[in-house]
Amino acid sequence: MATKFGILVLPEFGMLSYASVVDVLKQTRDYLSDNSIGWETLGQNAKPVAASNGLQVLPNKSCADDEIYDYVFVIGLVGAANFSDVEILSWIRRQHRHGAIICATGAATWLLAKSGLLAGRRCTVHWRDIDAFREVYPEISVLNELLVQDDRVLTCSGARTASDMVYHILGAHLGADVIERVQEILFHERLRGPHELQRPDQERMQLFQPAYYRLLKAIDESIGSQVSISALCKELQLCQRTAERVFREHLNISPKQYQLEQRLTRAANLLNSTSLPLAEIAAATGFSSASSLSTSFAGKFGVSPIRYRKQEVEHPEATVVGKARNRRIEVVRPGQDLAHDQARPHVMAD
Repeated sequence: MATKFGILVLPEFGMLSYASVVDVLKQTRDYLSDNSIGWETLGQNAKPVAASNGLQVLPNKSCADDEIYDYVFVIGLVGAANFSDVEILSWIRRQHRHGAIICATGAATWLLAKSGLLAGRRCTVHWRDIDAFREVYPEISVLNELLVQDDRVLTCSGARTASDMVYHILGAHLGADVIERVQEILFHERLRGPHELQRPDQERMQLFQPAYYRLLKAIDESIGSQVSISALCKELQLCQRTAERVFREHLNISPKQYQLEQRLTRAANLLNSTSLPLAEIAAATGFSSASSLSTSFAGKFGVSPIRYRKQEVEHPEATVVGKARNRRIEVVRPGQDLAHDQARPHVMAD
């Protein structure tokens, strides 16, 4: 009997994650030359679904058909933190209740949290969303890893890592030899492990400078406090001057700059995904006051926090994430894949 995969796409889904899943399934089935693997693309209805890059996919079936799958992939989408379709969340719960293994790519982890499937479980989400996710769901253990499996729920950081998730699933069924061959066909040079960190610069630091990687982790874990770098170095019995050198060598940034970047990134995510007052966001991100946050925020993003949030309300499809240069602001979609595909005419995907 064929192993059945259901791939759920919702408006503004990430095309790279979707293609990463489908291409690995397709090449594996072709290599095996049998029908032991089957998949269907699912939508809220039978109408075409537009991805965040403008391309459209025509679902094979609607969620209303109520077929049960062995694996359900929920593809990450723009605005997942604010997703509220109760019918889709109920459908995900129902699939899990009837035995399906639920797999979320990138921002789709938000949907699993909203559906209640992550209660008492570990998960991951794209690194840009980790701080905001922890703020909204403090009871859920979210890890800064590429892929996390907890019982019958799998989550990955999104984009290209969706293919790693599929490889790990198929490898358990088919063995390493088949997976290695499919990787060769798709020019996927290396299967990344579940416990690898999302950011390779940090992984190198962990490997070659473990003592100072502890400082990096301490900074990440203390973003909500006003603790200084010198105090953290003293607590960890590390030389601050050496810390400066190690951080610049591995991250091209000083510890103090890294701390500020993390605080501002968390503040931006909280502005985007919550309605917390500015004073509370300042307190949650280690700033002494709302005015202090506003000054640093405008210096990095080129707009005030209030204006940033207003832009999100007016244009929820875009979030400012880069420093303004000559009043030009880099804009990316929250939760989209890392590959910034250019918008294209609406065409039907093969």
